[in-house]
Amino acid sequence: MGCDGGTIPKRHELVKTAKAPERPDARVQLYAAWFSCALSKRPLQQPVVACGLGKLYNKDAVLEYLVGRGGYGDGDKICGHITGIKDVTTLNLTPNPAYSSVNAPTQSTILGETQEKPLVSPFTCPITHREMNGKSRFSFIQTCGCVFAEQAFKEVPSTTCLKCGKAFDAKDVVPINSAKTEEIEKLRERVEVLKAERLKEAEERKARKKEKKAEKKREKAGGVGADGLTAEGGSGSGSNSDPEDGKKRKRSPQDSGDAKSKKASFNSSSASARANINMAIPDLNDRSQLPLSMRVQSDAIKSLYTRDKQPVKETYLTRGTFNRFAAGF
Repeated sequence: MGCDGGTIPKRHELVKTAKAPERPDARVQLYAAWFSCALSKRPLQQPVVACGLGKLYNKDAVLEYLVGRGGYGDGDKICGHITGIKDVTTLNLTPNPAYSSVNAPTQSTILGETQEKPLVSPFTCPITHREMNGKSRFSFIQTCGCVFAEQAFKEVPSTTCLKCGKAFDAKDVVPINSAKTEEIEKLRERVEVLKAERLKEAEERKARKKEKKAEKKREKAGGVGADGLTAEGGSGSGSNSDPEDGKKRKRSPQDSGDAKSKKASFNSSSASARANINMAIPDLNDRSQLPLSMRVQSDAIKSLYTRDKQPVKETYLTRGTFNRFAAGF
């Protein structure tokens, strides 16, 4: 075979065989699913949200995705079912006392380093105290967002949340990072049903608002007129109103007389105003055409335009000062 130098060839060097498919590292997948955001791939930091399919996200990343969907290249593939902030639930997580900043991953964490670092989760189950690191199944309640290990639901069966006390149904419990295909399909159907219910509720709210606006318009159109009657010809106080209220609304003869006198005074004042508008403009230079109040001037005003002919009296400060000063030279 030409094995010069005593070399012994092996079978894989002589025979070409089909390569086995490469399997992804289970530890790396576990780290990416339970310790990092499914959208931004950054370490999970509170506030943490979860979608209807059970994936974990940082809330700020979801908000950035909703504002501009082009910010993340594969965002539509990962969370295309998220169309609004109501499609996610803010999780009420329980911190892990065994977690420290030494175990905290940084944004520059290399996936290969997960083989060396221990998987210490920053969150734990408040009932069983199991760490949320992917080794145990965890679920959250959509109505309140509290997170528990699946063992807690089995050991303490209840229709109220064991942490906050809010009531929930079995369909409100969503598994986190489920790997079962059938379970994921059911969750997708559940997401579509919830979206349809929210859309229906929004349409009903809009219809109620339109009805309220139309009712207000009808009330304005059928309001009480000047004669105390509505547009339908009935009393403004309604069909069940007290007859004494209708008597109170009737005008007394004294009120009608006062209204007539006010109207007459208003007509006279308007006639005098029209007469004053049509009067000729007086010549201000001719004082005889001015009103009597403007012809007479007070002493104070006259003193401004007349010059006093009497000599100014000298005081002890000014009397003879110049003469004494001039006499010294």
